[in-house]
Amino acid sequence: MKIRMKKQTAFALLIPLTFICMGAYQVGPSPGSWALIETQTASGSATRDFAALPEGYRDFMVVISDVVPATDGAVLWARVSVAAAFKSGASDYGWALTQVLTSSAETNDGDVADSEWQISPAVGSAAGEGITAVLILFDPESTANRAKIMVDGIAERSDGIFSRYMAGGRAVGTIGVSAVDGIQFLFSSGNIASGTFTLYGRMN
Repeated sequence: MKIRMKKQTAFALLIPLTFICMGAYQVGPSPGSWALIETQTASGSATRDFAALPEGYRDFMVVISDVVPATDGAVLWARVSVAAAFKSGASDYGWALTQVLTSSAETNDGDVADSEWQISPAVGSAAGEGITAVLILFDPESTANRAKIMVDGIAERSDGIFSRYMAGGRAVGTIGVSAVDGIQFLFSSGNIASGTFTLYGRMN
């Protein structure tokens, strides 16, 4: 009888421990946390599009990993969509970019009204070159504030110089304070040869 009771006790304890180990008591992402939504891999791709950003997230983050252009010296761009149409008007985007370089120089660039956000310097297409960065798109569903981005990245430039850079931008022109429902990535020339784009959302 004593042996049977010990077995029953051990079995009773095993069930809740199993559920805990399997994550049975885990819940969805809590407010303020980042949740993985989607990963896209480029392979000779004209663009990588997150065409329908899910509702209910305050901000979105895209991790851009080892993205290489097919054309040497191309610049990575980002655009957003309004009512499921990506915007590319000549004055829809304002942006600024600053670089700290291994050549000990610092460069700054920007445009108050452009057809895209520039989110990298000119990057190389050779093995080991390209861009790795994090982009945050702030409050895209808002119709009271302009959509804004912040980028923190590193790049192997087409001239062989290593760049540690930061960039930012806001929606202007015909986008204005419209709700944004998608984000697109493309190079200024040629396709995206390789790399991944991983989308996360931060809940309200």
